[in-house]
Amino acid sequence: MSKPQWLSIAITAVMTVSVWCGTVATIEYPIIANPGGSGIKGVGQKLESLFSITSETLEPTDNPQPVQTPALQTSIVQAIPAASSVTVNGIRVAFEAYIIDGRTYFKLRDLAMALNGSGKQFEVTWDGARNAINLLSAQTYSVNGGEMVWSGHSGNKNAVLSTAKVYIDGSPATLTAYIIEGRTYFKLRDLGQAMNFSVSWDSSTNTININTAANYIPE
Repeated sequence: MSKPQWLSIAITAVMTVSVWCGTVATIEYPIIANPGGSGIKGVGQKLESLFSITSETLEPTDNPQPVQTPALQTSIVQAIPAASSVTVNGIRVAFEAYIIDGRTYFKLRDLAMALNGSGKQFEVTWDGARNAINLLSAQTYSVNGGEMVWSGHSGNKNAVLSTAKVYIDGSPATLTAYIIEGRTYFKLRDLGQAMNFSVSWDSSTNTININTAANYIPE
């Protein structure tokens, strides 16, 4: 055999860098092996240098900073005390009502109690599992003791749009409602349409008239 000659052998070195848990990166670097020289050593130093830089770059910090996520913004609107009088089937009833964006909002349970015993009575229940308010038409309202109780605070109040779902006789319904001091207030005309009772306005006496003997008529 002739005099040994330098043999160039192509070798692929695969270096896998693992950080914490899991493979982060795989780096392929060609190595030329020289049995009689320092080729492997030299390239090995290059790999060592590369590994040193990579590991330093990926080294975890002792005090990792938490990822900041934007906070959900809750829209707050002003609820203005309603100055109008209210009658239910011709009888004046003192409701604590508020004006929001030009519309009158009534406490749901106050209205349910006021209509109890009429042809448009309805029951109100709460489903915590579904975060839902259930309205059951033609059913007797179950009094819970907090109806028709005034808050005793005058002036404007903060109102937050309710996120609770609403079901009427088991079917989803779209009704606008706000939370004011922990109580749910519904737009009167939404309830009138949903439960089919008449809502009218008498500008001469500044009075809202609710009539359960008549059907709801859209504005």
